[in-house]
Amino acid sequence: MGMRSCRIIKKRLQNIADNTDRNAHNLYLNHTQATPNAECVDYEGEETDCSSDISEALLTCETLPVTTFEVIDGELPTTDRRDLSKDQMYLLEISQVLRLGNCSDELARRSPGSLSHSRWLTTANRVLRLYVTSPACSLKLKQIAAFFMKVYTPNWFNVKSKHSLKD
Repeated sequence: MGMRSCRIIKKRLQNIADNTDRNAHNLYLNHTQATPNAECVDYEGEETDCSSDISEALLTCETLPVTTFEVIDGELPTTDRRDLSKDQMYLLEISQVLRLGNCSDELARRSPGSLSHSRWLTTANRVLRLYVTSPACSLKLKQIAAFFMKVYTPNWFNVKSKHSLKD
């Protein structure tokens, strides 16, 4: 992973954590690159290294053992598992783990997918995987994981299963 990719991921995760008190809908629209909400997240003034503990931990989160973690409530829409890719299935299963508080050994051994700044799905997978390995995680990690559980993941599966969402 290049320095630029790591820097962008770090800045995006930091901005999500900093803006969790904003309207979740605006954050989600900004994530999907809707221009009316561009002011919600500012990518200017990015740092040029990957010094964040969270950013560094995302690179190797699958090597860490699963521990006791705090459950995060979140609703998941009904999804046809046959239509899901490997990464999509991982997101569904790791989200269910965070809702229930119990991670199977099989899921703990699986890879959350390669980290790529252009694939928010695998970034979400890695953040949630990191969360289940951190019994006393930072407030920032809790906020980011809560965003993925309460906003990103339900909306992602709604878009996947209901191809024409309307207001």
